[in-house]
Amino acid sequence: MEQSNGRDRLNIHGAINLETGRTIMKDVLTVDATSTVLLLMAIEAMYPGMRLIHVFLDNAKYHHAKWAQAWLARPDCRIKLHFIPAYCPHLNPIERLWGLMHRHTTTTNATQASEISARLC
Repeated sequence: MEQSNGRDRLNIHGAINLETGRTIMKDVLTVDATSTVLLLMAIEAMYPGMRLIHVFLDNAKYHHAKWAQAWLARPDCRIKLHFIPAYCPHLNPIERLWGLMHRHTTTTNATQASEISARLC
């Protein structure tokens, strides 16, 4: 009989468009510089007609990683990062979405991380 310890881990790297409410979410093994660049690439692909895309994010170390900064330094990069002050998650709109998702997914019966990921990403 299959048993579960009751905790599945789900790592989602995501962004929300404040004008439209449209979200983009990536189910990743770990949230790091690689998943940051993959998310930024997806954001660029989502808005092909935009000349410049402003992204507001927290000061997590992986957002400042050399590899992520090198990707952002490309001449054709259309993303401009704006870092939110430290210890101010209330200024980061995606944190509100994460909180809402957490409240709704942790109170449902036997929802597996794989089910949640399939619905979101």
